[in-house]
Amino acid sequence: MSMAVINWLKFAHLLTVMMAVGGALAQFILITRSRQSGGEAAANEKMALAVFRTLAFPGLMLAFVLGLGLAGVSGKFSEPWIHVKMTAVFIWLILAHMELSGLKKMVSQRIASNSNAVGKIKSRHLMIGKINLILILAIVYLAVFRLDAF
Repeated sequence: MSMAVINWLKFAHLLTVMMAVGGALAQFILITRSRQSGGEAAANEKMALAVFRTLAFPGLMLAFVLGLGLAGVSGKFSEPWIHVKMTAVFIWLILAHMELSGLKKMVSQRIASNSNAVGKIKSRHLMIGKINLILILAIVYLAVFRLDAF
């Protein structure tokens, strides 16, 4: 495979990773700020759902597919660090799906005026979000330093 194709795959992978990380961070900040009551909290939660649905989750899915393609094309599957990174990204995908589901439930419970359920869902969502942010840092560390010593 030519270096031009590999470079374009790297560029597209990096862009989609930035979409995913930016969307995840933005929705986490919106949910953290939505501890207010009433209309402002509902608006923040709806905006967090919109950001996650249109930016973070599609970016993460595309980044995963492009990353698999990039690893295959550049022959990185034989390197141990890529397996650790792919496992961490797969866990991130699962947690992102849980976040999306939680956001949908949070918005629907807010519409139904069920504040107890919203509080429980929000605390679980924030815990998953914190785990995701730590996982993102670990994935970036693996991508930058590649840990060839495995």
